[in-house]
Amino acid sequence: MGDEDYWLAISRDKHLLGGGFFVTRSYALTSAAGVRGLQRGDSVDVHTAGGLDLVGQLFEVAEDVGLALISVLPDPLADYATPLADHAVKGDAWRAPYRPSLLAALLRGTVDAVTDDVRDRDGPPLCVLELTSDRALHAHDDYAHYAGGPVERRTEGRPPAVVGVLLSPDAKSRRRDGAADSLTATALSSAVEAFDALSAENLMGLLCEGLADRAGLLRQRTPVPAGQPDAAVSAGAAAPAGNDEVPRPVDRARDAFDAAEVMLRSLKQMSDEGVIDARTALPFHVRILEEVVREVWRRDEQ
Repeated sequence: MGDEDYWLAISRDKHLLGGGFFVTRSYALTSAAGVRGLQRGDSVDVHTAGGLDLVGQLFEVAEDVGLALISVLPDPLADYATPLADHAVKGDAWRAPYRPSLLAALLRGTVDAVTDDVRDRDGPPLCVLELTSDRALHAHDDYAHYAGGPVERRTEGRPPAVVGVLLSPDAKSRRRDGAADSLTATALSSAVEAFDALSAENLMGLLCEGLADRAGLLRQRTPVPAGQPDAAVSAGAAAPAGNDEVPRPVDRARDAFDAAEVMLRSLKQMSDEGVIDARTALPFHVRILEEVVREVWRRDEQ
């Protein structure tokens, strides 16, 4: 894991909202407190540790874990990392590589406690890290803008890894009694479980569904010999919705996938023939695939 190549500063209208970091090349975690007042789909500016400016949108907020998920349009020509992930234990050394400014102090210290079953009202059980700091914490402003940044394990003899997401100072309810002087982080395992977009189970479900849809598209494209009925029609499959009907989400997703495939194949052909430079086509590949993903996720809004 690179020391300074995966964390982010997230802002809007030149106002710093907080820290964050990539969990995939397309998604970043940050603090819910930093994006409070924004709506899903609102744009944010994402600045990488390496100086790249990327386009982001608020994808989802999970108030019960104090976190938000940012959808980021990645730069295919840029090489930036997603960090090694792991869990923390009491006594681990930690540090927060993201700082809200060059003059801001680097936060570091020791993991004081790992509490596996912390709940916010009726929310899900969370794993919470209580972090003591090597520097005195005098007021909320000392670390309010650090929220959303990654918490790294920096224990001698163990590889560096991200173990949590630093929460905002208003996350007092997640601390044990008597832990007023500690910082609080949501363990990375709980952070990932909070968002369907990062859930391995959900992603596998989408993959299987996509493969089934793809098989249906191939059947639709396979020419049927004259005099033979289409297998799907023979099986009693429902006819496509007419112009007076609202397309189903799965039909919109299929249409988006179909159009994307045609465009991607055309770009590849032009690259192979030397009409365009393959590197020039890469950003268009990412943009086209982003539209397909967005169309699939739109089903949640219907």
